[in-house]
Amino acid sequence: MASPALLGQLLAGGATQRTEGVLGKIEAALKEKDLGNQHFAKEDNPKALYFYHRALLNINGMTGLTPEESKKVQEIKVSIQNNMAATYLRTGCTAKAIAQCTKVLESDSGNVKAIFRRGKAYAQEGNLERAEEDFARAERLDPNDKLVKKELGTVRQRLKQSEQKSKKFFANMFDKMSKEESPESSNSNGKLTAASDPPSPADFIDKDDYEPSAI
Repeated sequence: MASPALLGQLLAGGATQRTEGVLGKIEAALKEKDLGNQHFAKEDNPKALYFYHRALLNINGMTGLTPEESKKVQEIKVSIQNNMAATYLRTGCTAKAIAQCTKVLESDSGNVKAIFRRGKAYAQEGNLERAEEDFARAERLDPNDKLVKKELGTVRQRLKQSEQKSKKFFANMFDKMSKEESPESSNSNGKLTAASDPPSPADFIDKDDYEPSAI
């Protein structure tokens, strides 16, 4: 339900048919959003997403709004999209979670929830660089958020481990390549010997057929 304050703001100066239409759509969106939240709390993710979608349908494409009405509609939309992102994140639909968070950030670039949830989605996908970028950005916006700090520390540790594995892999690969390309090799006694000389034309002649006749 719309709050009394919101009702008062929208109806200030006298109710009109247009204002009542706007108010009706906002109330419907808030009701659908509330139902989505209830199903989210029950971990009924499909139903939560169903009602969040219905909530957005009520307010998408609204035109001719006053600045105050437009602001309220945008706030509701951002809240719904953030909730949808949380639902997609919980179900492992990381691409859809990222898409919803990005939509939020297009209209509210400093929305810490959207930045944090997008970082979580990137981390789930294994895109640790993008995850670190979002978590670091969220930390700059809200330095006291312990959860943000925890996730940032975790992803940086994963990045460090990944870098160490890469270094070890390439070190082993180059070591193997250098051994294969070395002009020297070890004999059975462990002593280094020169690589074999290239074959001469005589090596390809059958010596039994080439034996000179006795004089």
